[in-house]
Amino acid sequence: MQLLRLLFRIYYGSRIRFFSIIGTLFFKVILKAFGAKFGRNLKCDGFPIVRLKPDSNVIIGDNFRVHSSEDFNIIGRFHRTGIVTGHNASLIIRDNVGISASTIVCYKKIEIGNNVMIGGNCVIYDTDFHSIDNKMRRDPATNIAANFTKPVSIGDEVFIGAHSTILKGTVIGRGAVIGAGSVVTGNIPEFELWAGNPAKYIKKIP
Repeated sequence: MQLLRLLFRIYYGSRIRFFSIIGTLFFKVILKAFGAKFGRNLKCDGFPIVRLKPDSNVIIGDNFRVHSSEDFNIIGRFHRTGIVTGHNASLIIRDNVGISASTIVCYKKIEIGNNVMIGGNCVIYDTDFHSIDNKMRRDPATNIAANFTKPVSIGDEVFIGAHSTILKGTVIGRGAVIGAGSVVTGNIPEFELWAGNPAKYIKKIP
């Protein structure tokens, strides 16, 4: 039994190191290929889905950490992290940001501050993708995601709990916490806990 445990630890540790090294290299190559800028100590565990328009502006700060594999940060979701931008979109991710098995879709502008934690299976959208007007949805000329956008701003020190949805036009203040499974739209003041669908004020954070 001890031998089996030892062999498992060797196998699992080697697998994690391999996918971390290869995933980081893959992510850096993709970012460079699309003209994105990134800082020091970027690390990516696994292989994210990256779809960047060449005319979009993507800037990532230092110490960006991405979990994009079932072997890392197992929280009950096993899909990969995704980052998508539209034409002329601006995606700014500042220093010391971490993201797990989540998706960012930026068609206009998304800015994520320093020291932000994005929990597993979250989505951050600055677009509705489709109009609520059925006539516009029927017309391919108007049923375009870039037509239904509002910027998203996430302040420094924010923690977004797992399985949360951040919708277009959302502004989250510094130090705020979003409870797991929340749907967020509008303005969240700094240093407050909000949770629910739709997210509502719970309490102040000391």
